[in-house]
Amino acid sequence: MCVCYSPFHLAEYPLHGYESPDLLPAGMDADFKLMAQLGYTTVRTYYSNYYGYDIAPIAAKYGIQLYLGVYMTTESW
Repeated sequence: MCVCYSPFHLAEYPLHGYESPDLLPAGMDADFKLMAQLGYTTVRTYYSNYYGYDIAPIAAKYGIQLYLGVYMTTESW
């Protein structure tokens, strides 16, 4: 099974009032642990890292394959 993922829902996400993203990796880890427990084997993300924290090592920890998103924000890309 596959699912699309972004950590935006986490309270630790910097746009929700946290000044530092230091707690973000623990939240993403908990999400991937849950996805693995629910039987998800593939995850599509919007970015390869969030606030400097790579998503690949977290996914690999739980045996989840990734489709990494490349978000194009300007026409010149």
